[in-house]
Amino acid sequence: MGRGKSSAAIRYMNENKGKKRFLYITPFLDEVGRICESCDFEQPDSDNLTKSARLKCLLRSGHNIAATHALFYLIDQESQELIMDKGYSLIIDESIQVVERLNVSHQDFNLIMTQLTDPGDDGRLVWRNKDYSGRFSDYKALADTGSLVTLDSALLNILNPTLLSAFNEVFMLTYMFDGQYQKAYLDYYGIPYTIVGVEEDKRGFFFSNKPDSPPTLDFTNLINLSCGKKRMTLEMDTTHCPRDGMTSVHTVTQKSGCCAMGFVSSSNVKQIVIILIASGHVTRMISTSS
Repeated sequence: MGRGKSSAAIRYMNENKGKKRFLYITPFLDEVGRICESCDFEQPDSDNLTKSARLKCLLRSGHNIAATHALFYLIDQESQELIMDKGYSLIIDESIQVVERLNVSHQDFNLIMTQLTDPGDDGRLVWRNKDYSGRFSDYKALADTGSLVTLDSALLNILNPTLLSAFNEVFMLTYMFDGQYQKAYLDYYGIPYTIVGVEEDKRGFFFSNKPDSPPTLDFTNLINLSCGKKRMTLEMDTTHCPRDGMTSVHTVTQKSGCCAMGFVSSSNVKQIVIILIASGHVTRMISTSS
């Protein structure tokens, strides 16, 4: 979003190098490369191992790591134990998918429920055969992370909150937080947060304890109504738009909304931070659990 959240995160990681261990995840491979270059991080690439196996090797050695969201979703119990043992901090760039309804036929659903899994806590399913390999391997991978859930004859992929609680602190950098499933997810699991901010000095962007509020935006002078006998149209004057090329009222509504970036955590996480970005300003949230 160009609001300085990634730059502030890079500065935070570099300033705490040697004091903390970091796992930085992003949906973009080029961003993985940028983090590795800016912070001297490792990425889980290997010619001989899967990315999940390579990630475990890096965690076991205590390296600072940059990886993709896709790999983050595959972190299993063994990796979580390594994360807790080494005391990692997590920084999530952009929003992650915390809940998804899986597209599975009625017959496959019955097969998974009756022959392949056993019910666990909170509707989460436990895969019976740890060595299973077959057409349902993707579902087994979800079960191995504790994210495969059954609810009202449906299969869901719900991010296991124990994954977040494995980290000492979790940072989530995202956009329009108030309208996201992530906020509902944090509220549902009782994960608290406090607003802080991002500021800029001569060295660049940094996380600040000073809360920030977005300025009030007035779009009324950009909207023209033209009425005719057969139709009425709503036109947008983009000449003086405060941001680049808004071309419709719907876009204006979306782009004038609050953006968000933040830390999240479960009850065992020592620090939770969420950073809200709105109209060029960023707010950061921190919560310290008891």
